[in-house]
Amino acid sequence: MDRKDIDEWRKAFNNDQNTKLSFDAITKFIENNRFGSTKENILIKLCIINQLYSTNIHYPVNLANHIFKYGTELDSLIKAWDVKAIDIFRDCEITTSWWKGKTMNFYSFATKYCSFHNPEKYPKFDSLIENHLKLKNNKTNLRDYKIYKQVLEDYKKSIWCDDLSFDEFDKWLWYILRKEKKDKDTLDKAKS
Repeated sequence: MDRKDIDEWRKAFNNDQNTKLSFDAITKFIENNRFGSTKENILIKLCIINQLYSTNIHYPVNLANHIFKYGTELDSLIKAWDVKAIDIFRDCEITTSWWKGKTMNFYSFATKYCSFHNPEKYPKFDSLIENHLKLKNNKTNLRDYKIYKQVLEDYKKSIWCDDLSFDEFDKWLWYILRKEKKDKDTLDKAKS
């Protein structure tokens, strides 16, 4: 992984209209509906993030109601970069006609939701990045958000990328790791 990859990533990201348009759309919508959202706006943000990042939210209305319940408290936590904002998503009770009170953990989604609301303070968690960081760092509890953020900050410095915002670094690292995974999968397929 090298700094020279950053220019390649920016070019690839800007040329990938599906990814760029999707990202620009959610960014613009959230900028216009950042805090003090209605249930409907929360649901729209939730559905767009879920679709864009494949976060597997199967009951978006339940989660939107959960987020709405915390309203201005959640807004204040996100503005202040308080990790309690992430923790609010950890224990979301999902109730449907056939499921009564199952508690779900939406850690990955929560980091993305908070990141879109405060991109300079909340790096996005992704299992691809988690696996990479575990190889580079012996800290295994990257689902503790304070630890995850610190490991990511240290990693940025170690590869001379500490001048990148979390938003840029998230996109760049994800792009590079996805490319490496595709290359490895192609090589493995060719060998078999």
